[in-house]
Amino acid sequence: MTREQRGKQYRGERDETEAVQERIEEYTQSKIQKAKDMVRRAIKEGIRFDYLLSDSWFTCTDIVRFIKSRHVRCLFLGMIKMAKTKYRFKGKMKSARELVKLLQSRKEIRYSRRPRCYYGQAEAELSGIKVKLFFCRRTRNGDWTGLMTTNTKLNFFEAYHIYSMRWSIEVFFKEAKSLLGLGKSQARDFASQIASISITVLQYNILGTVKRFKSYETIGGLFHEATDGVIQLLVTDRIWGILQELVMIIAEAFQIDDERVMDTLIKRSETFMHFINFDKLELKQVA
Repeated sequence: MTREQRGKQYRGERDETEAVQERIEEYTQSKIQKAKDMVRRAIKEGIRFDYLLSDSWFTCTDIVRFIKSRHVRCLFLGMIKMAKTKYRFKGKMKSARELVKLLQSRKEIRYSRRPRCYYGQAEAELSGIKVKLFFCRRTRNGDWTGLMTTNTKLNFFEAYHIYSMRWSIEVFFKEAKSLLGLGKSQARDFASQIASISITVLQYNILGTVKRFKSYETIGGLFHEATDGVIQLLVTDRIWGILQELVMIIAEAFQIDDERVMDTLIKRSETFMHFINFDKLELKQVA
């Protein structure tokens, strides 16, 4: 930006005691640091979880070591970049690609009809931390993708199933953007932008809860032990198996990676999203 353009930027004086000041400080933090702060806060508030799931942007030694050091039992499972990061495997430092080649040379790459993919696994160390690496690709000539977990007892199929839960985040962004206007606020004030995002997330959570109670039967009794075990799965979970099967068929037919297919469908296909979106008419009426 030019000096003239910077001079025309909107500015507002704020008191250091205002709540928005905390949001500004968070905005300037690194993503890794903010992720760690969020996990700390969740644990402090009594929220317990089995796994922290992350994409490759957040998978790093810092996050893995942080999860391992928590006083409550929790594990890490995340996508890794097939890049230059080195892992210690049987006394030698190997990159993810080198590990795949080694597994191939040892004929330890297998094909499974259940997820329709080639896969391999290896126990290694990341900066002294014991981890288990999983590699998979949909076709013989497809690109390899990798997962890493601190749970060395986990097998490939369990890791694949657990990590698939992360797609609910992508579904949220798609639904919130297309139906609730997430990120479309035209306000110039930073506090207004934060308020808009917060209200949208609250709307989504409220509508999700209403949808659960309204559209699906309960198990046992409506208010049996509050809501513990009462409400059946959301529509996204109930048809998730069908959608995964569809994605696998498409990926196999066109010899492409299933992650790319899923990402494209969620972000671009309104027809696909019809099966997992809220009822648009109901959303408009409630909003």
